[in-house]
Amino acid sequence: MDQTPEFEGTVNVYCPGCRTTSSFDGRHLGEFAPCPQCGLSIGIEPSDETTVDVEKTPYEFACDKQQESNRRFRESKDLMRVEFRVFRLQMLTTWEGLCQQAADFANSLPPDSLINISHSSGQGIGSTAVTIWYWTRVSRDDWDR
Repeated sequence: MDQTPEFEGTVNVYCPGCRTTSSFDGRHLGEFAPCPQCGLSIGIEPSDETTVDVEKTPYEFACDKQQESNRRFRESKDLMRVEFRVFRLQMLTTWEGLCQQAADFANSLPPDSLINISHSSGQGIGSTAVTIWYWTRVSRDDWDR
């Protein structure tokens, strides 16, 4: 059974994509429609007793996500620490061999641990390197060790 309330007239809906308010036919409550300004799909819903549905801006949404992440971090028994491993081009190693060593190590990490893979190139032996940056979990007791 459809729980969509009866609504006559138009409803003004806020688009978080372009931060504008557009009017839609109230007969389409509960549906999604493209914003006439930017094309973002937005839900046609009134909020409470008013005719304006004000959603969070992308900035407000990101702030809420960051606060939630910070809360989970504070409550966690483990802390995250950035680690790295450097693979250097040696005398008998090819560039492809160096990249394969780095790729093998990166593939051994959990997917959510990998931060970045960077490289540098130089003229001397050992000056060409690939660096893998990744997260590790450390207990609060071991943090300073």
